[in-house]
Amino acid sequence: MFKKCFSTLGCPDYSLDKVLDTAQAHGMDCVEIRALENEIDLPSYFIKNEISPEELKRRCHKSGVAIAAFGSSLKVTSDPSEWLNTLNALAPWIIAAEVPSVRLFDGASEGDFDDWIDLAKSRAQFWRELKAKHGWEFDLAIETHDTLIDASLILEFVAATEGTFPILWDAHHTWRKGGEAWSVTWQACNRHIQHIHTKDSIGVPSARHPYTYTHMGQGEMNAEGLTQLLVDSNYSGILSLEWERMWHPYLDPIELALDNLNKSFTAIHT
Repeated sequence: MFKKCFSTLGCPDYSLDKVLDTAQAHGMDCVEIRALENEIDLPSYFIKNEISPEELKRRCHKSGVAIAAFGSSLKVTSDPSEWLNTLNALAPWIIAAEVPSVRLFDGASEGDFDDWIDLAKSRAQFWRELKAKHGWEFDLAIETHDTLIDASLILEFVAATEGTFPILWDAHHTWRKGGEAWSVTWQACNRHIQHIHTKDSIGVPSARHPYTYTHMGQGEMNAEGLTQLLVDSNYSGILSLEWERMWHPYLDPIELALDNLNKSFTAIHT
């Protein structure tokens, strides 16, 4: 069975303790931390609030809620010095709390895809060397966000980078941006996927996009059908509700989204 999760994009103003309490109250196995109290520089947040790496570990253990990933702003196209600075700053909390991965954006491909792939190969080599040098055991999971919008592109990337980066599949992006049925993407790429973002939408423009996010199962993607597919496939990775209230304030509070998410899970199992 997959691990139930949500991103703190859905409650960016919450403190760490409130995030963990919310996850515990709604039966979540883990959380994906992108923002805390409207701060996306997570090391700065932890230091300012006197949350040492060991204290983060203690609070997670006390709540019974793990951290599935830290969400960084890094992209494949980011300079290696930015990778180094970001990862060095986060590493003590990653290691102490046994966080399995840091999210890396694929980054918009402004030029030729082949040029972007060549850059990805270089970044993969840089990451392998950096990881070995520090003895780090966590992964950089690449999110299918801007460039990797269908199965063929994802598979080309995986082959070119020798499987260095596990795939964080944003099923909504490959469906909405790539125009590919999620069943097609899953069938082609599932062996490379360890973390999934789920959400739903309708084709009505909102302030930021030509679509509007909805609760699970209330949109056009049939997000509940995707969840059923994961159950039928015995997927054991992370399924994370990416409720983007930080960027889309029209969305309901995270508690309502999680209540609806749990109803959809219950419907699948009954």
